[in-house]
Amino acid sequence: MKRLRRLGPARAFVPVLTLVALFGGALATPASARSAPGAHAAPGARSGLDASGSHARSEAGASGSYARSEPGTRSARSTRAEAGASARPYVRVRNVRAEEDGCAVHFSARISVRLRGAPVTVRYRWVADDGSRGPVRSAVFRGRGTAYRTVRDYQEFDEDTRGWQRLQILGPGRFLSSRARFDVRDCGEDDPGEPDPEPVASATLHASPTSYTGPCGNGQSFTFTGRISVTDGPATVRWRWKDSLNSGAAENTIRFSGTGPQSETVSIPWGPGASGTYWMQIEILAPNTATSERAVVSLTCT
Repeated sequence: MKRLRRLGPARAFVPVLTLVALFGGALATPASARSAPGAHAAPGARSGLDASGSHARSEAGASGSYARSEPGTRSARSTRAEAGASARPYVRVRNVRAEEDGCAVHFSARISVRLRGAPVTVRYRWVADDGSRGPVRSAVFRGRGTAYRTVRDYQEFDEDTRGWQRLQILGPGRFLSSRARFDVRDCGEDDPGEPDPEPVASATLHASPTSYTGPCGNGQSFTFTGRISVTDGPATVRWRWKDSLNSGAAENTIRFSGTGPQSETVSIPWGPGASGTYWMQIEILAPNTATSERAVVSLTCT
């Protein structure tokens, strides 16, 4: 029993010593390979393991890096993207402008397309600073070389407005042009427009009776009744009677104080005193000049 006690620990200790020897040797090797502090290895003197391992890693890294940067080894996705970009027509927008005209603004932009023989349809629309977008429009470019087209837009504003508009290309490609800025003022006030036209006066006239046979000289053979009208008021109308005897009647005045169309009736009795055919009319002197139709009468004295 005592022997077994001595042998047990000894047998158990042998594997421990073996592991220490193995691992100790492995751990000692790097320590012996390292230079002591302050000691310098001879030029080019490296341990076989370090030189071999480093060299292997360097070649692998160089090989991998060279494979990635080798010309012509692009991915299928980048190749397709570049092919699509090269086939797309070259579209450009320049001279984006805003010209103010009172409370209205005229916008314009110049589209240029580099053509390669086939027609190119450019889709575009105007967009504004407030987020609004105009209708989608299209312009067709034909021929070879570079073709140009000026597109336009027009906006009116009912209040003072400052902002911008620009052109958005929707195809081929998709991009926004530079901004055309504007600043319209004095648009919130009522537009005076054209001044109200001056009132226009007119007259009509008829006689009663239109013929008379009987004693003459009493001065009351006929009655002429007229109507003087204006298109709008207030207005002042100057007028007079005018007859075939050129009697030279005095000037008269009618004042219309209301608004809108208005009229007033005038009349006068008249008898020439001798047989014959006569006429009477109304002559307008202001605010315009005009005459009524002549009212003709026939007189036979007995």
